Amino acid sequence: MSSLIQKSEILIGNTKIEIVMQAGFAEHGYDKSVNPNLHCHPNFEAHYIEEGACIFYSEENKTNLEKDTIILVPAKVYHAFERSDDNSKKISFEIRLVKKKSGSDLFSEYEELLSSVDKPFIINGFSPEFSALSACRGIIIGEEAMCKINANFTIVFLKICDILRSNAQLSEKKISERTAEINASDEDMTLIQILNYISRNAKRQLRIAEVAGAVNLSPRQLQRILSQRMKEGFHSILTQNRIAYAKAMISDKSCTLSLESIAFECGFTNYVSFWEQFKKITGESPEKYRRKI
Repeated sequence: MSSLIQKSEILIGNTKIEIVMQAGFAEHGYDKSVNPNLHCHPNFEAHYIEEGACIFYSEENKTNLEKDTIILVPAKVYHAFERSDDNSKKISFEIRLVKKKSGSDLFSEYEELLSSVDKPFIINGFSPEFSALSACRGIIIGEEAMCKINANFTIVFLKICDILRSNAQLSEKKISERTAEINASDEDMTLIQILNYISRNAKRQLRIAEVAGAVNLSPRQLQRILSQRMKEGFHSILTQNRIAYAKAMISDKSCTLSLESIAFECGFTNYVSFWEQFKKITGESPEKYRRKI
């Protein structure tokens, strides 16, 4: 079975998170009569068993994993997966943190979380955050779809952080012997809805009251969730979505619109504001960005 790879970059505060998602198992498989060929990656990994079952090997253990199981694998820890049946499906994430600005408290917090375990950690129970990304298989068409996927990647990363925070509060048993039940919180699902609504409607004039009403919150409640979970406000997230749309349009060689027209098409009311925000987020002007294409 071949694997499909989806790469994405998300930004939370001053920390950029690079995520590579692979859907499927390695093509060669493993011979059950011998020890599997263990391998490791330089970055933190998360795996989600969507369908069927598989066997997970680490340096010390062999574990049967059923559907809806999550397993977190620290960086540089040797491991391997073996399909138990032809219907087994798995999605995997490799996560790398990039420090965008010195002194970022979020970067330090995330770095500490991802390094807080030194052995694979198994979590049993359905996780809608992970299963929502199964639709990412194949070629993603359109900037709106890409924005939605990035929102889902953000939620998955935050879910992993919540799992690791919960793990730190559990008993002092060895991680290889521990299993925890993690239930998705209502706030996680609300945040997914907020981010998806913003990404779908960013190209038009969008007000916080409309988004709040769509998810049955007050504007103040919505701002609190974004501030606490994303470390950013509504207008910042809206602007990032609009710039993502603009970058996709500028990169499209078939697009003949002027930069001014693209700005208005992506929800900006004037070109000056678009130019300033584009340079702030991308580090270069729209004109320079287009010349590079």
